[in-house]
Amino acid sequence: MASSVHPPIPEERVSKYDLTALPDPPDDYTFLNRTFKQHKTKINYFHLSGLQQIAKHFLWGYWFGNVSKASITRAIAKVNYYMRPEHQVQSEEQLMDFQRDGGPRLLRYTIKPTPIPVSRHWPFLLSEDDIRQLGTEHYSRPADAPPDVSDAWLFQFLLPSRSLGVPIPATNQIVSATDTHLTSELPGPSQQVGVYSSNFDPVPVREAIEKALIKLCYKDLERHSHAPSMEPVATRVASSFHDLRIVQVGAHPTVSDVRLNPATYAFDPMGRTYPYRGRGPIWADGSCAIDSTIVLGMLTMAGCTNEDRADGAEEAFTVLEKAFIQATNMNWDAIEPALSIELRHAYFNLLCEHNEYIRRGQLVPMWTVWAESTRSFAQFRLRWIDRPAGPCTQCGHVETNCIPHRSTGLTPLYRFGDERGVTMSSLLRRTWGPHLRVVSCEACGTIAGPQRLNFLTELPSRLVVSTGQGMKVLNHTEDQQIQYVDINHQVKSARFRWLGGAYYFSDHIRVYWNDDERGETKTGNIRMYDGQEAGGVIVGGLSPWQADDRVPPEWVTNGIPVAIYERIVDPTEDMLIAAANTVNNLTRLVSEKQPVLSSLTPWAPQGKLAPFLPLEQLLPTTGERYQEIQPVSAPETFQPQPTQEDAWVEFEQQFGLEDLTNFDPMSINDPMGINDPMSTSSINMMPGQGGQELVPFDPQTGGLFENLIENPYNSIEGWRMLPENQVASNNDASAPAVPPINSMESMEDAYLAPADPLAEYQFYATGSLRADPKTIRRVQRLPGKRKSGKRNLKDEEEQPVQRVKRRKIIR
Repeated sequence: MASSVHPPIPEERVSKYDLTALPDPPDDYTFLNRTFKQHKTKINYFHLSGLQQIAKHFLWGYWFGNVSKASITRAIAKVNYYMRPEHQVQSEEQLMDFQRDGGPRLLRYTIKPTPIPVSRHWPFLLSEDDIRQLGTEHYSRPADAPPDVSDAWLFQFLLPSRSLGVPIPATNQIVSATDTHLTSELPGPSQQVGVYSSNFDPVPVREAIEKALIKLCYKDLERHSHAPSMEPVATRVASSFHDLRIVQVGAHPTVSDVRLNPATYAFDPMGRTYPYRGRGPIWADGSCAIDSTIVLGMLTMAGCTNEDRADGAEEAFTVLEKAFIQATNMNWDAIEPALSIELRHAYFNLLCEHNEYIRRGQLVPMWTVWAESTRSFAQFRLRWIDRPAGPCTQCGHVETNCIPHRSTGLTPLYRFGDERGVTMSSLLRRTWGPHLRVVSCEACGTIAGPQRLNFLTELPSRLVVSTGQGMKVLNHTEDQQIQYVDINHQVKSARFRWLGGAYYFSDHIRVYWNDDERGETKTGNIRMYDGQEAGGVIVGGLSPWQADDRVPPEWVTNGIPVAIYERIVDPTEDMLIAAANTVNNLTRLVSEKQPVLSSLTPWAPQGKLAPFLPLEQLLPTTGERYQEIQPVSAPETFQPQPTQEDAWVEFEQQFGLEDLTNFDPMSINDPMGINDPMSTSSINMMPGQGGQELVPFDPQTGGLFENLIENPYNSIEGWRMLPENQVASNNDASAPAVPPINSMESMEDAYLAPADPLAEYQFYATGSLRADPKTIRRVQRLPGKRKSGKRNLKDEEEQPVQRVKRRKIIR
């Protein structure tokens, strides 16, 4: 009978298997007494609510397109068709039995693409310890198993579907010979203090604490404050209003996903959707090695971490390293193709100038480019000493010289048979293993001469390995555990996880990178960058080739130019004790009903970034992520000018018909009081100025003056003083006609300036700012008029305007 109990549905920790990549079953395939064709055409067999419940269990780990009643029905039949016979559903009762396992692990291991052997009962890939715990005495590799499917995957494929799996702890315990006394001070992994309430989710709290500890462990690999920032940084001290207007402007991508053809990685509107992980340079003129080096520097923040720049180390960076840092921090996401090629070639040309083995138009050695660009960066640096360890077996000669070595990477020596396949762990043991090496004897010349041993003095945070051509490297994407001898002759071990690298195939180089960030759920997915594909996009979410060899085999059969691993760092004993004490202190405050925020030890405020001198920029700055600009002032509001006819009507309304008949521009009355004694306006009176007149620096036609941008509402700022004896006077009736005037609005008065820059300035006292500037502008545009009077218009009482018939004037 079908189980009525719904078991918990685990989280999907690996990428979903694309069910649409498999061909549809034949139309006559029968599933639950119906052919597949009937399942495609008649979809009323189940209700939608029932189908959705079945899909949660039966279609766990699959991607089958849009979620609908028809798509779910077809997907169930299709999954059952590709299942191995022992797992296929034969009845509706079995389909509704939710205690059965479900997932890609139940599919045939012979289909392509090969599914990852995960399911609801086995939601993660088993490690070697897990397989050893389950027992391998009854396992035998199937005869029809494809050669590219590993035994570990086949073992997981063949696990029964009715089992609930082996209990595997969610987190690994810290194992160290020096941490045995921690059990007395810290609770063990299986201990739990207190009981959660029914509606509380402890996962966010746990993740926040773990992320904080892991960030402390890898603080040396965080971005240094002096490195080019990925975010806008404010360091300017404003000493004027002008400084406030300087801003940083940067371009940011709006793309979150790309739709590509999964076979060619070219843009395809009907292709598959992949996460967008950024962009790198666009390929041109055989630049794949340069492009890949820049992208690896971007992904590792080469030359920009706290470790790289500790104690002012950036002062010793070479010219190539400074240019490399500038190239890796350019805004490749927003750079046009032509500019992308130009900027990359600028760095390419610099490499050619400093290294004779790098030439345009020739195959560029990837390792040489990487070594020249990262020689001084501490995150890749390792040091060891080659010391004598034994006499010559033939003559007894004992060597006494110690040879110190310093490098930013390892290049393991080739041995016969490596072309057939060699694991990365074997290559690392050749250099660092705690075993003696035999060298040729200088005294007797025998090949099996004195013995020597390498003593490691500095372990890198990120290990770079380059294998020679002809080596077929196996299992290099697995975690690598190496043993070494330190300077105190103690044998120690370190564990590294694969980050990615540059890979070579058919005279071309591209980058494959781990898509799982530090501490995240292991999905096994990878990223890919190729300057020739998709405009240089770094594509994420790609399915791995295999669990232990994620990179396609054709890219590792002829050596690996650059493979990068990151050292796995565990929290120290002091860090864990400090974390436990902090949590205990918070628990005490809450139990005592004390306010936590005011009772805990206060935090220090975030320090202000001290001024520093950035590195010299050797490449063009057109690719910088942020640019400082000063915004242009807003344009003045356009005011439509009155026509000549409107001006004439306004003139008639202001002066009347009698004035038009007797109008004489040389003997006009003085309605504005120009000839009356005047004094400087009180609004502009300044102590000690003695009534001097204020005039603008640069007269202009209409609107505000340019020199008043800082404060257009202040009638004093931006003006200069003229002596009283330079104020133009118009008391003499025989004085020349006053030129046309322009207006500058103020609070009570208007400063009027001649349209001719060489004419004299005049000051006019006005009674209404609402009407006067408008009237003045209209008056000065009258044809043939060089001077006009004006009657005061009062705001308190508006005078009625007498409408008169327009009269034609004969001149």
